[in-house]
Amino acid sequence: MSAPQDFKCEPGARAAQPRTLTVQELIRWHLRHYPALRVQDVYKMFYQAAFGPRHVLEHAAEALRSLQGEFRHLEPGEGEPLLEPISPDLGVVRVNLRPYKREGYPLRALWKAMQQAAGSFSDNEKLFLSWWAAFAAEVRAGQLPFPYAEVLALEEVMRERGLIPLHHSQEYREAHRPVYRVLTGSAVERVLSLSTEEFLRRLLG
Repeated sequence: MSAPQDFKCEPGARAAQPRTLTVQELIRWHLRHYPALRVQDVYKMFYQAAFGPRHVLEHAAEALRSLQGEFRHLEPGEGEPLLEPISPDLGVVRVNLRPYKREGYPLRALWKAMQQAAGSFSDNEKLFLSWWAAFAAEVRAGQLPFPYAEVLALEEVMRERGLIPLHHSQEYREAHRPVYRVLTGSAVERVLSLSTEEFLRRLLG
């Protein structure tokens, strides 16, 4: 089973942006915006894209309190993209809270979208593993600038403990101070009132 396929190209629509990315293109997008990206952060990205925000349904009250607390104390920053792709099919994205708040979008709508998105995911282990295998092959071939030893070390963790949620790397947290929520593409279109073309421009532009 694949991650949610959340938007379709409308008949006759102008192809202003690609509808999919290769794994290498996706990682290079993140490296351009987040140069402190590490292997652990790539794992986290694929995990979120494959399994979604499970905790929203499992611990709804806690998830809502966390969102409200973060949002209340956020200072709207500059230079951070509102949206970022985290799956090659562009069906799953992160919504960064600082620009979301800066642009005046309502917190209530985001929470509703999070609940809707959480219910649309299922067990996508095969999808995660396909993305990870493609990433590992690119690193091993020297096509992506990560130490292959770190890929092997994380694969050992995966063999011993299975696929588990991980935090961002310390380097990533210190450099980029991530504050976001994971949504499906269709949920983002509804929350931001975007057409598919507008969504793609905001996501990849």
